[in-house]
Amino acid sequence: MITPPQTPVNNKFSKLIMWQQKKDWQDKVFFCSLLFFFLFYLFLFSKFHQFPSEYYGGDQYAHFGSALKIYDTLNPFLSSHYYNELQHYPWLVPFLIAMLAKVLFQDPFQVAIYFPVLILIATMLITYIFGKRYFENKTWALILTLSWAVQLVPSFHPSEFAKQLMIPLLCLFALLLYSKEGALSKKRVFVAGIIYGLAGLEHIVTFFVASVLFLFVVLFQGIERKTDFWKYDLKRYFAVLLIGWAIAALFWAPLFIKYHGKTMNNWQEYTSQTILPGADIVSAMFVESMKYGNGVMSWIALEVMIFGFCFAIKRKDRRIFIPVLLIAAGLLGIIHPYITYPFFHMTLGYYRFPIVFVFVKQVLLVWGLYALVQSLPEKILSKKYIFLCAALIVLVWVGSSFYFLMQNYIESERYGYALQVDERIEAYRGLRAFIEKQHLIEENEVTLVLHQDLGFFFNAMTGKNVMLTRVTHATPFVDHNQRAADMAVLLYGNDFKKAKEIIEEYHLAYLFSEVGNIQFRRLCLKHWNETVYNEKKDKTVYAYWCIETDPQYQEYLNQYGIETTIAPVRLASGDSDVPLINVLVVKPEEVKLDLQEVYNYEGGNNKTILKLYRILGPKQENKGAQE
Repeated sequence: MITPPQTPVNNKFSKLIMWQQKKDWQDKVFFCSLLFFFLFYLFLFSKFHQFPSEYYGGDQYAHFGSALKIYDTLNPFLSSHYYNELQHYPWLVPFLIAMLAKVLFQDPFQVAIYFPVLILIATMLITYIFGKRYFENKTWALILTLSWAVQLVPSFHPSEFAKQLMIPLLCLFALLLYSKEGALSKKRVFVAGIIYGLAGLEHIVTFFVASVLFLFVVLFQGIERKTDFWKYDLKRYFAVLLIGWAIAALFWAPLFIKYHGKTMNNWQEYTSQTILPGADIVSAMFVESMKYGNGVMSWIALEVMIFGFCFAIKRKDRRIFIPVLLIAAGLLGIIHPYITYPFFHMTLGYYRFPIVFVFVKQVLLVWGLYALVQSLPEKILSKKYIFLCAALIVLVWVGSSFYFLMQNYIESERYGYALQVDERIEAYRGLRAFIEKQHLIEENEVTLVLHQDLGFFFNAMTGKNVMLTRVTHATPFVDHNQRAADMAVLLYGNDFKKAKEIIEEYHLAYLFSEVGNIQFRRLCLKHWNETVYNEKKDKTVYAYWCIETDPQYQEYLNQYGIETTIAPVRLASGDSDVPLINVLVVKPEEVKLDLQEVYNYEGGNNKTILKLYRILGPKQENKGAQE
């Protein structure tokens, strides 16, 4: 009897079945878990109409603006919001979102909503690979992977991306460099170099931590292996350094070449409690990040971690150095301002470094459990009911963690934002669609706004250049205060010639106003007396609706007939812990520009939500003022 030839589909299915049969049970459970999380989050995010981030707020919208810029220009080096400037924030995540949207021919907004699903899948894969190398046991790799997957809801926010995916990857990086296998193979050199480079493109924290890890490992290897290392193996580590720096230079090199590292806006002075963190801040950050649960559970977890550490020290197991090196790098990151601020007058944001400890905590906990099991007598381990009880405990642990994670997430304010069908979001999406269809706002054309927050959100939802964005999200390499002062002169000043100069200098072609939501001009005027005369030490709420700049521009603005006042405010307005800073607050007047309406979006009840105008030039009546 002649067997009919198999079709290609049947062939592939048979190969898949055979491939699955060759896999261990741990691999099968892992792949089933991947499928579960993929489908679960796909369903969860399918309910979202916007990002789980507050309107006008949120780094997610800021980074989405970067993705739109890359999607439109295919150039990750361009500033996401200012014309003829460079991107100031590592661009790996926005680049991935933009390229995925391009390849799939999909709306970047929808791709960004679902992109965190891919982040979780990649996180689980990397954690499983790391776990297998670290524990040399697939069961413990699986426990680490599942227990990590249920700790954090995936997000494309670069800091969350770093916490969830890049820190496990850096653990693998450290393991590749500091391994009992001895000299680095060419494959390990190549993989470690790529990981190092990606850390430089993804986040400042990950690049700093990767660099510190590299330095620590080289020193440790030099001390342990002495002459052999410095004579024969150092060149392999140097190759890792070259590969990593070559990739990271794609982001860092242009900034140093153009700006020489000089920052005009020092974020740290107005977005953190203090420039130099005290011992209480450092210890609080570390303890809060390393704490596992509350009450009794926290103490049990701590005891398990301590036991695992003692177990490794007693047996001289080098693997314990991986989480220890990560902890040391994270702590050095928190205290680094003591080194960088006195010499360079800059810091890298010490308050972000606790993201390092979250995965390290998970590794230490699972390692402690591993140590406990390894310490049990063989007679106990050989009994089946012990294995079943252990499996049940792990299932309850993972399942309950995931349940409480989802419960807290669904009850959170951010989840509520994501579910809302907001006509403002739809208005912005309609505006971007109109701009694309009509081929408006070229790359060399800049849009003027009435308030820095409008600039932030217009840029976030269109990817187009603005004259001014929110100071806490603006590039530190460009003078924000100069831009704010020039914007006030253009909008409210009485000099026709100066207005024309500003329009030409900033390449201004359009004006955008969100007339149906927050009327910044009206609110600024409404609270003006409180801003000027109120004796409160903190005038953030009153002055928030006005254009703000540095007090050094008071004379500059006053000479063009603009009324100003100096008020103490918190530039990171949503955080009551940041310091008060004296700023120059601008009183709005009638906009002195000739405009032509290009687009307006009407929501319910024929209410206009937003408008886009073409700038024809300064109003002609201003000619007399300067003559």
